[in-house]
Amino acid sequence: MKKSIILLFMGLSVLSCSKDDDSSEKQLKPNFKNMVGDWVYTTIIRADGTEEPYNHWCSTNKDYAHIIENTEINSHYYNPTCEIQDWNCDNYYFNGNRIISCFEEFNNARVTSLTSTTMKLEYDDNKVFGSVSGVARGLILKKQ
Repeated sequence: MKKSIILLFMGLSVLSCSKDDDSSEKQLKPNFKNMVGDWVYTTIIRADGTEEPYNHWCSTNKDYAHIIENTEINSHYYNPTCEIQDWNCDNYYFNGNRIISCFEEFNNARVTSLTSTTMKLEYDDNKVFGSVSGVARGLILKKQ
């Protein structure tokens, strides 16, 4: 009887340690459909790989990208007086996981990670954009 109980507990412990099936962390293929939505700029990746919070100049609004399925990205930046500035790109396309034919923070960016809640962009060269002070080698966005 003791052996049966021990085997039962061992079996249950193995099952409880199985891989989490949380679909929110499932890696998605970078494409027009999977990237649709509003994505808030949250983190800057510096050239040395360190991460720091993205600096939003406006205290009441956050900079974000609005991605539409028909190959359009609208980026919205708020200046220190909370006035909005927009950048739009139409007809961007993919070359593998690389975004081509768009404005600064998306053009030639590699989508190195994409889930239903987080998108990570990485660049071959240093970039300066939005309210970023200094240069960045990557950017992390969270879905609103």
